[in-house]
Amino acid sequence: MNAVTPKRVVIYRLGSLGDTVVALPCFHAIERAFPASERIVLTNFPVTPRRHRSRPSLDGSGLVDRYIEYPVGTRSLRTLQALRHALLALKSDTLVYLTPSRGLSTAWRDHLYFRLCGFRRIVGGPTDAGTSAQRPAR
Repeated sequence: MNAVTPKRVVIYRLGSLGDTVVALPCFHAIERAFPASERIVLTNFPVTPRRHRSRPSLDGSGLVDRYIEYPVGTRSLRTLQALRHALLALKSDTLVYLTPSRGLSTAWRDHLYFRLCGFRRIVGGPTDAGTSAQRPAR
């Protein structure tokens, strides 16, 4: 880890309640790696009303401090620009890429977008050695 602890860390995690429960060990590892940092989860709205948000499994856990939600799969430039402005306003340079494998091209697209949002350090993304994002999706 860097000698300097980031003030804020954004955790990019898509999925609903079940996906988040499976990722709980990762959230614990992030908390141990960045104990003094504010941890913000960037996540999507549920795809259907029957799916539950990931928040109930994390609220009150001390693993995250707050959330930023956006509609998954959006292609709206206005929505993406508003999200970019919200992420830039955080003044965070560290993002943890904690999404299931969706293919290398998607990982690189996300990586580019997050770079444009001001993140200089992307942990778990396609340029992070040893991550699953480097392997093609099956």
